[in-house]
Amino acid sequence: MYKDKLHNESLSEILKIRKEIENEDKIFYEELPQKYALLENLNIEQLKRLCTTQLGRLPSLEYFKDEKTRTELELPILKEDFIHFIIEELRLSDIKKYVSSI
Repeated sequence: MYKDKLHNESLSEILKIRKEIENEDKIFYEELPQKYALLENLNIEQLKRLCTTQLGRLPSLEYFKDEKTRTELELPILKEDFIHFIIEELRLSDIKKYVSSI
């Protein structure tokens, strides 16, 4: 009986978490076109400033390893990289607030 109660509580918690994740995903995909449209209009310096002021960091650097020379080259962070990073990290309301302040 105790095991059944524990199982039901665990199942209930799992279902609650699953519903929260589904809601977050729904919001993300509903906001996506608007986020992209707003960010696309910003220049790279404005995107960098948004990252540092709102998130406290820039997108992670990526590297390419040249197998012939065995050297690792740092890849540049492009405008699209900033846009994708911000879209993943911020809500539409945060982006709108920043855009209206510039």
